[in-house]
Amino acid sequence: MEESVAGQKQRNSLLNSFFSVLSTVFHPLAVCVICLFFLLFSNSLLGEMISWQSRLVVLARLTVVYLVLPGFLWRVSVRAVGRGGVSGMEKILPSALVTLAFLLALLVIPKGIVYLILRNFMVGVFAVALLRLAVSLIYDLDPYGMAFGAAIALMVVKTLSGYTALLWPLVSIIVLSGLTLTGRLYMGKGRLENILVGVASGFGVMFSVLYFL
Repeated sequence: MEESVAGQKQRNSLLNSFFSVLSTVFHPLAVCVICLFFLLFSNSLLGEMISWQSRLVVLARLTVVYLVLPGFLWRVSVRAVGRGGVSGMEKILPSALVTLAFLLALLVIPKGIVYLILRNFMVGVFAVALLRLAVSLIYDLDPYGMAFGAAIALMVVKTLSGYTALLWPLVSIIVLSGLTLTGRLYMGKGRLENILVGVASGFGVMFSVLYFL
């Protein structure tokens, strides 16, 4: 009996470690950076007229503005709000600053028709962040669910448009989203309702933006 209990504890510990790594690696911001990577380095999407050096420069700029800056603003705003103790601001201010950073990310994308798909994706990301900000006081949309929903929508729209090269990335992102979101449930970091609504809202907003733009 003791060995059975010890074995169960070890399995639970391994699962917690596995799901914790998934949540860290596939953070909402990181998920969208992965999408940017696919968009920039898939010749079937962006064409072959753009050099790899130019793509790397754009990815570096977007990563700084889109990944580093939002994370920094989030930490600073959370600490500032925590010290001030303003009711409700602990949800609004960090989300507002991160949404602003997403808007600024649009400014570092080069002009030109070849980058249109990238700009449309960033417009969708901004719309998803804006939705979460708008409802943050009345409902807690799961950020992981929204990020994965948006990523799946991107792959679905482009696959339906004939870009079959994204079929395997679509399957991969669905599998990863299932594992990561299951891990959030397992570790008690999210509720099933909030996660499902987050996935649906992220998918719906991104699909609408990419389909109609």
